[in-house]
Amino acid sequence: MHQKMSKTEKLDFDPYELLEVDEDATENDVIKAYRKQALKWHPDKNPDCKERASAMFLKISRSLEILTDASARAALNHLRKAKREAKKRFEHLDSKRRKLREELEVRENEVNLKKDEEQQAYKDLATEIERLRKAGSKILQQEREKVEKKVREERKPSSISHSDFVLKVKWDESVGNVSEESIREQFEKVANEKMFHSMNFCVVEDVIVSKGLKKFAILSFGSEEAMSKAKAACDDSAVPFRYASDKSKQCDQATETTAEFNPTNEYLDRTTLKGHLQFESDILSRMREAALKQNASKQ
Repeated sequence: MHQKMSKTEKLDFDPYELLEVDEDATENDVIKAYRKQALKWHPDKNPDCKERASAMFLKISRSLEILTDASARAALNHLRKAKREAKKRFEHLDSKRRKLREELEVRENEVNLKKDEEQQAYKDLATEIERLRKAGSKILQQEREKVEKKVREERKPSSISHSDFVLKVKWDESVGNVSEESIREQFEKVANEKMFHSMNFCVVEDVIVSKGLKKFAILSFGSEEAMSKAKAACDDSAVPFRYASDKSKQCDQATETTAEFNPTNEYLDRTTLKGHLQFESDILSRMREAALKQNASKQ
């Protein structure tokens, strides 16, 4: 999993090379390059090499952060310049090793001084990256949402009616009108902000909102991890929705489903999200009918 970069840790890749842009590239050039590489290396589009794709996707995201932030980019340019000069000095010294030892010692002292400058450049860049990690990059967040949306669109039409990972959420009447898109946006935003530098992302594949008196919705996901991230987001004060219950493929296999989400075996036989909603409505209707009959018999 991802480890936070310390202030002395070196960057093990070149953002310019990773995004395939030059040092004089504009911010728009950088964003276009990010979109191209992000779509190419998105983990969901590389199922055969998901681990490598996830690592590349994380580096690509970091590259966008650095190259769209003036201070971080300046620190990177300083480091690149120091490395170029160090390479030239090494080549120069290598050709002069046949000279007198005294001359070589003088040169080595100069190299040591320049190495200190290069080390300081690394520290400056690491400091800027740490600042970005804490503050967050708005550009990266916006571009990540666009990439996730495009990946989601490319995967349609998907068999969401047979989703193995389903989450039920509810909310109070005070929340007001709730749409499918508002639910999707809030869950993805909060979940992905919590794991800003994670290699995995929470994508809500589909949402169906109940039209009845009870305020609840059913969300489907492509993986159990994505469902878990959304479930965790329910604890965030920025999300007005609360966790009700969930269903996953693993739970089905072990027949360990919750009573609230699966009141009968018939519920498990439903193969669509709309079927889940209709079935719950049927259960409520039967309960009301039973209550009316019971009251009538008492009279």
